[in-house]
Amino acid sequence: MKKVISLLVHRLSQALLEMIFRTFYNNSKRVLLVALITFCCSNNLLADYTINAGVTANPATIPALLNASGTINIYGTMAINSNVTFTSASPLTIYIYGNNGQIIWNSNNTLALPAGSTITYVNNPSAPPGLVFGGPQSASKILQIGSIKYAAANDNSSNVVFSFDQINSIGGTATIDASTGTPSVCYGSPASLSANEKLPAGTNYYIQWASVSGSFSDNNTVSASTATVNGIPAGQDTIYCTLYANSGGSNYFPIGTDTVFITVKSTPVAPTASVTQPTCSTATGTITVTVQTAGETYSFDNGATFQASNSKSGLAAGSYNVIIKSTGGCNSSATAKTVNAQPATPTAPVTSVTQPTCAVATGTITVTVQTAGETYSFDNGATFQASNSKSGLAAGSYNVIIKSTGGCNSSATAK
Repeated sequence: MKKVISLLVHRLSQALLEMIFRTFYNNSKRVLLVALITFCCSNNLLADYTINAGVTANPATIPALLNASGTINIYGTMAINSNVTFTSASPLTIYIYGNNGQIIWNSNNTLALPAGSTITYVNNPSAPPGLVFGGPQSASKILQIGSIKYAAANDNSSNVVFSFDQINSIGGTATIDASTGTPSVCYGSPASLSANEKLPAGTNYYIQWASVSGSFSDNNTVSASTATVNGIPAGQDTIYCTLYANSGGSNYFPIGTDTVFITVKSTPVAPTASVTQPTCSTATGTITVTVQTAGETYSFDNGATFQASNSKSGLAAGSYNVIIKSTGGCNSSATAKTVNAQPATPTAPVTSVTQPTCAVATGTITVTVQTAGETYSFDNGATFQASNSKSGLAAGSYNVIIKSTGGCNSSATAK
């Protein structure tokens, strides 16, 4: 991806320069315009070093070329006549242009570029000479990138990854472009990854994903070009994608790396919630969620709908899955809560009275039992007892009430 962006900026800069000159010069100055455009768009102003068409440059004898850092444009010939090691501490981006741009090895030597450097053929990517060997096709004519013997004139054994012909066949060094379809995910959710590789035909390769703490659904395989990553902590994480290639030997070499940035949003923990159960006078219940973070929303129907309030009333008897949604749109796991049925209220008591007699001065009231476990009041609810019968009652009027096991009182029956 970085390489593509660099090339786009490079070409857009050319277009911008041309537009500027067309703005400031009219047709009567066409000759001057053409000359200026040719000079500016030859990329001398856009590269750290440019080898122009028809020019042969030996890095070993040109300090400005040997010490270049950034971009090198080759329209002519870069000649390798001895071992050459570029001094830049950062990767070089080398463009080889048109039908004449080339790097030629005139002797059995090594051209060493900084790790991460790339070579791209531009304008005619399948036809330019590219990497060329002068004289015998020797395995000692080597392009080295970092510590990797990247290519040789005729060797792609266990010591060298590619031949010059293989590099020329794909218009430059191999590439890997990594991307994600889910640049922002909620904690605990997988992020999708994909990689597109550019390699010579027949190359054996695999793709390796890496991060500080993530785990990958597929890794170190060809099929890992499509994978997911789990277990990334909240925050931003960098996923590294490395292309390993082997074009003939037993060893695999890391020949390209790209990065993907994934933002992981915090997810609320499972809700803590309390239930206000229905009462004798209120048929429905209320669930109240403990607030974790301001701005969250709450669902009491397993995520079907959300509301700003952390409390939901008017709930009929049943089970409810409570979920919190963060301000970033991440849902917690569900907490199940149950609203009980409204407690039953006994009907007005059915009673019988045993009246005083000549021998017994007091009476007895007996209540017909409705439900086991109920208690009974014979003083209008002031006190309750387990027995459904009350004796020793003096003459007078008594209001009898039944209390259910749920604590609901019946209406009174006067006796």
